Amino acid sequence: MSGCTAFIGYTVTFTSSTYTIEPECSEGKVYETERITVTLPKNVTFSPVPSSFFYKPLMQGTSLSADLLITLTNGSINAIMKITPSGDISNQ
Repeated sequence: MSGCTAFIGYTVTFTSSTYTIEPECSEGKVYETERITVTLPKNVTFSPVPSSFFYKPLMQGTSLSADLLITLTNGSINAIMKITPSGDISNQ
């Protein structure tokens, strides 16, 4: 990756209807073309909007100090995912 001395992980950010994954190097966010933004299906939202966090590479975990519960809803049905500080992701 040009302009990247050392890859350090991914920043994950959320809005009510999208999430974005941005790779980061020791120099910061140096390659914007690698950013991925995913839009949720129509009528599905994050509620509440989750906090941003950092996902470290090679099974080194996350920046989370406690489990993060992410709720997706379409108004009548909820799905909950849990992300742990160690980086495990599961359905609740």
